[in-house]
This record gives sequence, structure tokens and C-alpha cells, in this order.
Amino acid sequence: RQTATPTVIYAGRLVEKKGVDVLLRALASARERVPELQLIIAGHGPAQPALETLCRQLAIGDAVRFTGPYRMHELPRIYADAQLAVFPFRAAAGGDQDGFGLAVVEAMGCGIPVVGSDITPLDDLLIDGTTALRAKADDAEAFADAIVECLANPQAARQRASAARAHVLARYDWQVIAARYAELLRTPINAEDVRPSPQDS
Repeated sequence: RQTATPTVIYAGRLVEKKGVDVLLRALASARERVPELQLIIAGHGPAQPALETLCRQLAIGDAVRFTGPYRMHELPRIYADAQLAVFPFRAAAGGDQDGFGLAVVEAMGCGIPVVGSDITPLDDLLIDGTTALRAKADDAEAFADAIVECLANPQAARQRASAARAHVLARYDWQVIAARYAELLRTPINAEDVRPSPQDS
């Protein structure tokens, strides 16, 4: 149930390392080429007041909708309202950054095209041009270009989304993970690995 209006979405915590301020600047730039472009921000966190202020400063308040906290089971419905999910993660001023992009996995699992930053922890998930488009962290213009590219070429974006969904289901589906652990537990330790050495006798 996608809206006809070009819409991008961010779903996750509103904290510095998520880079949502970069997304707002990217939106302002992208709207010069796609004037009707809208942004949904799902989630909450301490950065929200500053983000709302930035919306006013960039004169994009009418194009941004903060929808507040959500539950995981609501994600398919939330993502159905957009053509693209954007994750502009970056290292915060203190060096903190995501070690693993769970929100990115969730979006890819829902089958929505993704644009994400080039931080190292996302390398396994976001294969540029194959499962997603990537942009330089903290570079609003690079994100704007990637957003416009996805909206201008929806068939290519859908192909990446399909590849991304298959990628995360093969690697991160809980049944797959459980099967890997079960196989690990069934594998006996080689007796030679635990035999005392002559020096220990």
C-alpha cells in the first residue's frame, strides 16, 4: 500500500550516531529535484527536539512527519507507506557507532529498497549496487543523490530490494541461525584435539 507521493522513511532511534540530521539535509537537497518528496521518521529519542528545529531551519517541516515509537510487528505496515528506507548511520562525536544494523536487517527483510552509509559495520549487509545503494557517512549530498537515483529507477531499486531480502533471510533468519548452532553443537570435538601432550603426562 504505497502512497503515490514519493516518500522515504527512517525507522529507528533518534540519537546522534543514527545521522538523521544528515537525512534531513539530504531531503532538503533532494527536494530541489523531487519537490513533492516526503519523509517519515518512525521512532523516538533524545535528538528529536533538535531534529524538529532543523526541519524548521531547512524549511522542510511540511515534508517531514514524525510518527513516534513503533513496535516491531508494525514494521511491514510502516514500510509499506514508503518507496525507500534510508539509514545514514555514522560515528558519533565520542566515537560511538552501531556495531550491527538491526534496523537495516528489519527493513531489508520487509523488502523495501535501502540506502545506507558506508560505515564498516554495514559492509556485510549493504553490498553497493547489489543489495542497496551506499553513500558516504555524513555526506548529505551523497545521500540526496542516492535517494533521487532510487526514485528515478524504481525497477533497479526493487531488484536490489529482492536481493537484499534473500540475503538477510539466508544469513539472519532465526531458523537459519538456530540450525547453524544446532550443527555446531552436533559436531563432536576431535579426540586428537583434547588428548594430553607427552609433556602433560
